[in-house]
Amino acid sequence: MNDLINYLISELIGHSNFTVEEYEEDEATVYSIFLNDADYPTIIGKRGLTIKAITSLCRIKERAGHPLNGGRFYIKVESRNP
Repeated sequence: MNDLINYLISELIGHSNFTVEEYEEDEATVYSIFLNDADYPTIIGKRGLTIKAITSLCRIKERAGHPLNGGRFYIKVESRNP
């Protein structure tokens, strides 16, 4: 799943100046994406549609035979200063 998230984010923002951290929290897998302030709006999108689409693609992959902790995962997008 981490590879898919890395691929989608790098294609959307056009560079690899971001990090994705994976950790367990409350019986779920959490993916925290740390972006520069300028890239933050690109990943969130209008009304959150871009990040919802990324989450949907990850859910499709998870249901296609790559289960994570019973299928529970969250994606957090956090801004970092460059």
